Amino acid sequence: MKTLFIKTIGVIWALLMPCIVYAQPVSLLDCPAAQQLCNLNTVNVPNGVWGPGNLPESGTCMLTGEVSSHWYVFTCTQSGTFNFSCTPTGFVDYDFAFFNITGSAPGTCNISGGTQLACNYALTTGTTGIGCGGAGCTPTQNLIAGNTYAILVNRFTAGSIIGFNLTFSGTAQIGAPQSSITAPTVCLGSPTLFSITNAPTGSYVYNWNFGNGSFSALANPTHTYANPGTYNVTLQITSTTGNTCMNQNLTATVTVSDAPEVSINPATQTVCPGQSATLDAIAQPPAVITAYSWTPATGLSATTGNTVSAAPLQTTTYTVQVSDATGCTNNATAIVTVGSNLTINASTTDPSICPGEQTTLSVSGASNYTWSPADGLNTTTGSTVTAAPGTSTTYTATGTDANGCSATSTVSIDVLPLPIITINPSAPTICTGQSASLTASGANTYSWLPNTAINNPALATVTVNPTTNTTYTITGTSAEGCIAQQTVNVTVVNLPSISVSPNNPFVCSGAAATMSASGADTYTWAPNTALNSTAGTTVTASPTITTTYTVVGTLTSGCTASTTVVVNLGNNPTVTVNPSTSTLCDGSNINITAFGAATYSWSPANTLNNALSATVVANPTANTTYTVIGTAANGCTSSATTEVSLVMPVQVAASASASIICPGNIVTLTAQNVNQYSWLPAGGTGQFTDAYAVTPQQSTTYTVTGTDANGCTSSATLSLQVLNPPQVTASNNNTLICEGDFTTLTAGGAQSYTWTPFTSLSAGTGASVTANPTATITYTVNGVDANGCSASATVVVNIDPLPVAAFSVDPESGCDPLLVNFTNNSTNALSYSWVFDNGQFAQSENALTVYTIGTFYPRLIATNTAGCSDTALFSTGITVYPPPVADFSSSPDTGVLMKYTEALVTFTNLSQGAETYLWNFGDGNSSNLDNPEHQYLSQGNYFVSLLAISAQGCTADITKGPYEVEGMPPVFVPNTFTPNGDGANDVLRVFAIGLKEFDLRIYDRWGTLVFASRDINTTWDGTYNGRRLNSGVYIYQLQATLQNDDPLLKYGDVNLLR
Repeated sequence: MKTLFIKTIGVIWALLMPCIVYAQPVSLLDCPAAQQLCNLNTVNVPNGVWGPGNLPESGTCMLTGEVSSHWYVFTCTQSGTFNFSCTPTGFVDYDFAFFNITGSAPGTCNISGGTQLACNYALTTGTTGIGCGGAGCTPTQNLIAGNTYAILVNRFTAGSIIGFNLTFSGTAQIGAPQSSITAPTVCLGSPTLFSITNAPTGSYVYNWNFGNGSFSALANPTHTYANPGTYNVTLQITSTTGNTCMNQNLTATVTVSDAPEVSINPATQTVCPGQSATLDAIAQPPAVITAYSWTPATGLSATTGNTVSAAPLQTTTYTVQVSDATGCTNNATAIVTVGSNLTINASTTDPSICPGEQTTLSVSGASNYTWSPADGLNTTTGSTVTAAPGTSTTYTATGTDANGCSATSTVSIDVLPLPIITINPSAPTICTGQSASLTASGANTYSWLPNTAINNPALATVTVNPTTNTTYTITGTSAEGCIAQQTVNVTVVNLPSISVSPNNPFVCSGAAATMSASGADTYTWAPNTALNSTAGTTVTASPTITTTYTVVGTLTSGCTASTTVVVNLGNNPTVTVNPSTSTLCDGSNINITAFGAATYSWSPANTLNNALSATVVANPTANTTYTVIGTAANGCTSSATTEVSLVMPVQVAASASASIICPGNIVTLTAQNVNQYSWLPAGGTGQFTDAYAVTPQQSTTYTVTGTDANGCTSSATLSLQVLNPPQVTASNNNTLICEGDFTTLTAGGAQSYTWTPFTSLSAGTGASVTANPTATITYTVNGVDANGCSASATVVVNIDPLPVAAFSVDPESGCDPLLVNFTNNSTNALSYSWVFDNGQFAQSENALTVYTIGTFYPRLIATNTAGCSDTALFSTGITVYPPPVADFSSSPDTGVLMKYTEALVTFTNLSQGAETYLWNFGDGNSSNLDNPEHQYLSQGNYFVSLLAISAQGCTADITKGPYEVEGMPPVFVPNTFTPNGDGANDVLRVFAIGLKEFDLRIYDRWGTLVFASRDINTTWDGTYNGRRLNSGVYIYQLQATLQNDDPLLKYGDVNLLR
């Protein structure tokens, strides 16, 4: 493994270990990234730290001595003379080289061979250049139009940051290169690299617009189009150095073509060993395929063309790549699977079966199976099938493996004969309730189904007595175990189903019912009571009581059945009316109710509300007799009557004890002439008597309804006027007072006033009184106007409790300055006033203030809503203690430069008023001693702080410094030596003192270790393995340990000159 060194900006060497990057190249430091010039204007380069770039300068007069460089390139547009001057802005050494780089590949500069036209590497300061005159200048150059040239300006003085100015002269003219956009054939979905032909060099901003809403800021971007079509691509190139003459706007037209769509048919197929498969490459229109290429060639009949034949020896995936006229390509794949030789074996669980039975056929050895013939099989595929052939059959199984290869195997099934079953009699007929004897023959054993209505279903001869037509199935089993079945139909002739219409007829007393029978051929009726005939289909019954009749029906087959019918005799209803007679006041109505029936019909109907309900409302205009016909639930009817007579009512009379009153006064209302009274509105005393006492609050009209001896009613009205009461008011000249204070209560709106309660009042009557209550109280005043009407009002006197002032302080003592928080604990207060005893005041609920040295007695004044107040004093006082005074001296004192090996400082504590101390020595160390000593172990300027703490915890601090400790011993590695044997500077020696450990390694530019030493006194003579090394720049790495154990790591370059 080699260790590589790369020279970066500012003449700092970076050691590159594997997978670690310490620096990146900077623009303008190498020719490919040079600044492009497009005119002969002056170039001003300010001061700055630059680097040597990443590319070697071999082929230039500077060899590999480039230190801090700038590169410029330009294109000559008019042949002529060319001069330039590089003038430093300070006293430094600048060198230059001038190249013809015409024909260099894009992104490169060919500066080797004979491309160098001029160069200056002289160790001089001041102006250098071409045709400028002076020690650092070379002769004028002649430029040729169309050629491209490069200028390298190198600041050779190490460690300098001085800039320079470039000025130009001569007859030659330069200009910006004319760039263009280059884009190859664009296929849809494929990334396309866009590049710039004749691209400018230097630092530019690139703004690409790909014509489809996408953009890029890269110099040579890659873009993928999502849709086919033609796109106008634009590029804006803008110089970042203000070199506006290099700005360009470029355009290009890009056509995006669809990649041809292709597939292989079939995409997958299987062949057996020795077979071949045909592969067809199918392109989807509108693609026009110009070429086909098949891979791999193994087993193919050809590697070109749209159709090939494949006969691989093993399973193979074939790929075809097609190209269309636009040059776009696409791929498709197909898999040809090669099968293996196949052997299968077919078997059965039962080679002999009876007809209708089934057996299982199985086969193994392949992946998929088919069976033939299909007769008797539940399925023709699968490793296991069920066979139920009608005759003896040989089945063939064909097995196919996963690759499609097949083999066959057979299995035979023998079908045994079935027994022939006969039944005697073959078709018996019985009536419902009868039985039949059946005998089976032709088999060894028998089983009868259904096994109901049978004496023994396992006998050859059985007796059956079904109730309906029944088919018996006889299962006979032969000696070989084969089973056959036979059936026999036993016909059961149903008994006739006799019905009578109407069923259970109803007749009222004295009526007759006609009945008709059906369901048979002939009929007989019984009993003969009230019947007109006992035989025949239809008869008439006129019973005097409810009677049940039986009818027997007979079929022509002789089977009989019977049924019964009940002739129900209904009673007529007994209809009554309530009231049977009535007297009605003229203009009134009466409810009449009929009883004893289900429905009713009234007449005459013209003075009734409803002529068809049980209860009707009658409003006759004259004496009237009403008739109602009632119908019972059984449909039988009867009738009743009622008589209504009309009479005239007696008129009631009314009077009042007073007609105009005050609210709340009592008035007696009196009525006469009738028997009963009722007053409205309600609310008084004696509402249903002839004397009604009322107390209306507002003007009211009263109505009395009177009822005479006949129950007839009449009415009369009385109106009472209620005067408005006085609008009495009450007020308080001070609604909130403190306990013990007085307030005046004032009444209005009436002529005279009375106050209650009398508690704490100056008087019980009068429009104005004085109140002095001890607690909040409500007073009521009653006022009387000129009409003698009265009303009242209320007024509240609120007593505000006296406030109680209280507070706490935190802290009660402390160091100057002391911030104290005051917490208000007062009750019954609304506002507060703080007096802090330090000249400060506050009006907030809680407060804070700052105290200096001394003892203070703050107080709080608390005031309630009514303005009463209370004061609290902090009588123990708040004490503020003085802080200590921090000070110290040291030996040595500040400002004395101490050697890093002798940096011991003794501190003397000069503080006053303190008990404890805390020192901070500025290097991360501290002490709590009164007078400590401290040893500094490394270079630096240190400031020491002392914190002094008093017995009360008060603090003061002071900081002094700097305490200066000199740096570690210097280490010097020369940057040049000349091992040419002249006795002067022939070896490379490291100069240093005070090192405990030393390790020096030197590498060439390729990372090869050419020298190593752990002895500072060992020098390098410029050889490697006894061979003299060439002149050049070599890299050193120095690792050491100082006397204080601090590590030292140093990198740099050494120029070996011979």
